[in-house]
Amino acid sequence: MEFVGEMLGLPQLVIGIDPGINASGYCVLRKGKIFKGGLSPVVKGKNPLRAVSELLSALKTTSKRRHVVIEIPQKDKRLDELGCFDDLINLSLAVGAMGYGFKSRRTASADSVKYVRPREWKGSMPKKVTENRLKMSVPEDELSKIVWPCKYLQHNVWDAIGIAKWYWDTHVLKQRMIAP
Repeated sequence: MEFVGEMLGLPQLVIGIDPGINASGYCVLRKGKIFKGGLSPVVKGKNPLRAVSELLSALKTTSKRRHVVIEIPQKDKRLDELGCFDDLINLSLAVGAMGYGFKSRRTASADSVKYVRPREWKGSMPKKVTENRLKMSVPEDELSKIVWPCKYLQHNVWDAIGIAKWYWDTHVLKQRMIAP
């Protein structure tokens, strides 16, 4: 059966990215279901554009109508306590490089790049609650398509899943309901 969205020009792929200093979680939805996901390592000190290039290569696909959703870094109380302002600056640079990379690269270009704040896609929900809700709502067959990192880095992937699913539910499905 043909995907209704293809006829309407809606995205076939939604790529959710939770950027990080050490690694970026990503989740690719195809027709609303998890196609693949995991963690893309980012080596400290590496040029952010090179790290983004590696992530883009991992996400190469022949599908048309790709929408990329990237979480925007925000000031965190922990950063104040630790004095890690350089990390926030570096993360901001990486996010900008990702957006630029997806808009300009021929092999993995996106039709749209959207930046979202954590509050926009998950509200004021604590990270653990968001993660538990996702665990209950995502079918096992979809979760099996994720390459899971070690336990302490899994939150990056869960956030990427949440970002992609949020975008699909609030933007793509909404467009399908409005379309004639």
